[in-house]
Amino acid sequence: MKDTTKENWLGSLLWGLALGTAIAAAGVVFCYLLLVAYHRAMETRGWAETPCEVFASEVREFKPTPHSPMNYKADIQYSYFFGDKQFEGNRVRRGDGASGNRSKAEKVVEAFPVGDSVCWVDPAAPENAVLRHTSKAALYSIWFPGLFVLGGVGIMVAAVRNAVTRK
Repeated sequence: MKDTTKENWLGSLLWGLALGTAIAAAGVVFCYLLLVAYHRAMETRGWAETPCEVFASEVREFKPTPHSPMNYKADIQYSYFFGDKQFEGNRVRRGDGASGNRSKAEKVVEAFPVGDSVCWVDPAAPENAVLRHTSKAALYSIWFPGLFVLGGVGIMVAAVRNAVTRK
């Protein structure tokens, strides 16, 4: 009987390389996205801390479509001076969005009542300001997609080793 394990080394090698490449590539993409999110979170920490005045602070409720559930958003409006110009802002942090959880929006409104506050203003574009920095958690969780990169590379190395020993 003929030994076919030595004859299938090319198919095994190609399959291992394809699988390893796909897994490692997915890990690289998610690592990149997390690094971009971390960079954006760190960017506002370099902006100018500026006194501001909150003049409206309430929970806004709305339905994006007639059949969708109710959404809630903290609607915080504030004004600030940067240079010798006055600006108005409404962003609590970058990427704020609505939520189906009313208590989340209420907590934000409680944190920013009408009155004096502090905001961070982009010196390069003073019309951009935020009341809170975005979390740096993206960097703390980069290890998970990093495991996919290592695993994918490991699969490729194992496939090459296996092919070399089978030849």
